[in-house]
Amino acid sequence: MIRKRLGKHMKKSISYLLVLVFATLLVGCATHVPIQYMVPADDNMSAFRDLAIAGVDPYRFGMLYGPSTTVPDLSGTFPLRVYSGYQPFSERLLANHATGTLLESLDSTGYFKLLPPSETDRYSGGSASLYALGYDATLVVEFERLDVEEYVYARKVAVEDDVATEVVETEALAYYLRQKVFVSLSYEVIENSSGQRRYSRTFQDRSERTFSLDPEDSAVIFAPSMTPILLDMVEQIVLDMTEALAPRWVQSNVALMKNRPTASSVEDAYEAVVQGRIAYAYQAFLREWQQSGHVPSGYNAALLAESSGRRDEAIELMGEVFQSSGNNKAKRQLDRMRRYQSDHALASAQF
Repeated sequence: MIRKRLGKHMKKSISYLLVLVFATLLVGCATHVPIQYMVPADDNMSAFRDLAIAGVDPYRFGMLYGPSTTVPDLSGTFPLRVYSGYQPFSERLLANHATGTLLESLDSTGYFKLLPPSETDRYSGGSASLYALGYDATLVVEFERLDVEEYVYARKVAVEDDVATEVVETEALAYYLRQKVFVSLSYEVIENSSGQRRYSRTFQDRSERTFSLDPEDSAVIFAPSMTPILLDMVEQIVLDMTEALAPRWVQSNVALMKNRPTASSVEDAYEAVVQGRIAYAYQAFLREWQQSGHVPSGYNAALLAESSGRRDEAIELMGEVFQSSGNNKAKRQLDRMRRYQSDHALASAQF
């Protein structure tokens, strides 16, 4: 199952009003409002939304470079044998996990019509056969590198020994196990009508961890399994691939400006936002801004307009606030609004 970021992928038929009612947050004394917008995919797949997915093949270690079953001792003095935390034939497990996660994450976007790997891999005719079935492109993911490194090393540490009535500080060797992993996967988008590659990207991740070893614990030591961390790394890479291939909704939460200097006419507008009465709060803030030029009111009215999906109105209003006041927070929000609007327009064009 996908555990990490599927909530960031495509969300359809979302009412802004419901989002405002249920997602308005209180953080300390600041009232936050949610801003939703779409982020474009890195690769524009609008012409390839009917997509066949090829199964991911296991990585193949070279004869001389595969992980050893025992961990080398770089200190030369560790008295026990340490067995590797890399389980044999994990390559197949990682490939299956990548294939399953890829299908699930792409399907969750709602952006593609997918041919699953179990079907794609059956067609020996390749791109031409898949194009005849109505699929515009084929997504091919492969492991480029899988590096696993483990070793034992020693380091001198100070220890205290009780000798008669004295405490004597001496040096001793402390032993450690270090595990390092590096994973690299790539994808290619092959246009089925021509057989040509249209897009390709490579994604990488690495991890390192260290454990203390006590030679007196047992006669033999088994290193902690590296399978869970490898599965997590592969899953994260596949989720990153999904974000590169499909536009998605994201949400940020932006704080309203505090009522300083205080305008008593908008005190209940802050409470109205917490209660989800956004239209009322917007009108109250806008009225105060238009009557008195109260900067927090104009600023907040612009944010509420944006949160309600009225981006052009929000940008125009925040621009007025900045031009009349020179407020730096208004300038930062104006720049952000324009950036979000640009991203949203690019993402919309990918449909």
